Amino acid sequence: MSKKELYPLDESPKSKWGFKGKTFLDIIQIFGIPIAALIMIGGLAFYDDSREDNRLTQRKEAAENSEQYKILSDYIDSLSKLMDEGLGLEDKTCEEKEKNCEEKQRVSIAQARTEAAIDQLIPINKLGLIKFLSIAGLLKKDGVISFVGINLNEIDFSFMNLSGDNLSNAYLIGTNLIGANLSRADLSNAYLSGANLSRTDLSNAYLSGAYLIGADLSNADLSGAYLSGAYLSGTDLSNADLIGAYLSWTDLSNAYLSGANLSRADLSGAIGLTLPQILRASTLKNVILDEDLQKELDDWNKSNPKDKTENE
Repeated sequence: MSKKELYPLDESPKSKWGFKGKTFLDIIQIFGIPIAALIMIGGLAFYDDSREDNRLTQRKEAAENSEQYKILSDYIDSLSKLMDEGLGLEDKTCEEKEKNCEEKQRVSIAQARTEAAIDQLIPINKLGLIKFLSIAGLLKKDGVISFVGINLNEIDFSFMNLSGDNLSNAYLIGTNLIGANLSRADLSNAYLSGANLSRTDLSNAYLSGAYLIGADLSNADLSGAYLSGAYLSGTDLSNADLIGAYLSWTDLSNAYLSGANLSRADLSGAIGLTLPQILRASTLKNVILDEDLQKELDDWNKSNPKDKTENE
């Protein structure tokens, strides 16, 4: 008996996530993933008998896009099924030390399928996959999908909402993250060297041990961010909001701090930080510095009373 006969019209049983009975196209519309981003060419381009090479190229592109569409649609369908079975939901019947726990098996399957799909997709379709995972809540800090060691380079994350998501240990070298919302996100030990994070919201984000060498963090909101042990050598932090940020033992050698707000920022133990650097900041009120650097700043204030910085 067919599924249609078993569940006519709208009488199919509903799942916790509401994905049963829905097609791939229904799901991507729910999550707002643009169809144009999933498949750019739906079939063969027009037949041009005057240019055989052009015709073959168009067929190849159509086939490649059709394959991309199938990879992403199969992935979303499979993850949706796992979610209907309980993926990402708290399973109170699952013992923490139980080896054959069904939830752990679902997590392993989801992780393997995610890594396989990302490895095959082009950047724009990788973005659609990540957007699906983010909105479905599978990237949260206590979520099920991890990007440890996964290459997310070349993806355009500009203005994307990844608030609270787990991107720890991910490879995001040279990535465009302009204007993205990464507040409370976990980017610990992530590889972000050369990335563009200008005007990005990183408030209360966790960036411990992150590699941000040569990254652009100008005008970024890093208030309350945890950057202990991060690598910010040569990083552009001009006009960044670092109010209450924790930068203890962070490498700030040659970092550009012009116009940065360092109020209440903890810079104790910061590596490579010099007096000329901090004097370029817009505000130093209640900033925490090493004893030697604090003495240098105090002496400078005494010698330059008209230009005295406020850090008390």
